[in-house]
Amino acid sequence: MAGTVSIDYIDIASLPDTAVDRHGDTLSVTGVSGLVWAGGDSWLAVMDNSDLVLHMDIDIAADGSIDIESVEGLRLQGWGDFEDIAIDASGNIMLSDEGAQEIAPDSASSEHLRPEAWQSWLRVALERWRHALDRQ
Repeated sequence: MAGTVSIDYIDIASLPDTAVDRHGDTLSVTGVSGLVWAGGDSWLAVMDNSDLVLHMDIDIAADGSIDIESVEGLRLQGWGDFEDIAIDASGNIMLSDEGAQEIAPDSASSEHLRPEAWQSWLRVALERWRHALDRQ
């Protein structure tokens, strides 16, 4: 990579203690394990030892300040010891489950993805990160 990249601390933002799901039910927000950018101001976070993913609209200003504009809880089809979340090139949400020691799509399918597939998700994440740096 040409040039030097540095990371400077700018801001911190706390998540609310609760979120509302699409049915209007209030959910406790605790133990967020993984975070992934979903495009624009949208971010997804998975909660550890739960059946919840958080959808958040987060505004990151040009000066680096952070404003969490909204947080919505999304129920998964099953409970897990989730540690991270990723979005593949097709837009599918993938969750890593520490208990099952696998990365699997959030779907009714029992098909689980092999570790070799992780590399493609990492490439997508790195390309998004590089694109974000290029826009600055």
